[in-house]
Amino acid sequence: MKAAVTFLLPFTFIFSIIQARSIISQAQALRSFKVNDTQNVGSCSYTVSITTSCSSPGYTRDQISISFGDAYGYQVYAPRIDDPRSWTFESCSTDPRSLWF
Repeated sequence: MKAAVTFLLPFTFIFSIIQARSIISQAQALRSFKVNDTQNVGSCSYTVSITTSCSSPGYTRDQISISFGDAYGYQVYAPRIDDPRSWTFESCSTDPRSLWF
């Protein structure tokens, strides 16, 4: 009995101090991500479809941002494309988004 307690005690300590928490309070692009300024801001639109897995949780309260680029070096960053008041990004669904830049 004493050996079992001695064996399990360190694991109890480890599991009690491990806690999932966010380290970033707001969506941010990586420092290495360079968004190019275009002359005609607001003239480009992109449609993005985000499909979630059927094995995902029912919904998420995560803050979801998106970034992408093309072969010419133009890069787009859209912070907070989620809507926390709605059921966006629920499991087993496809959510289209129109982004204007």
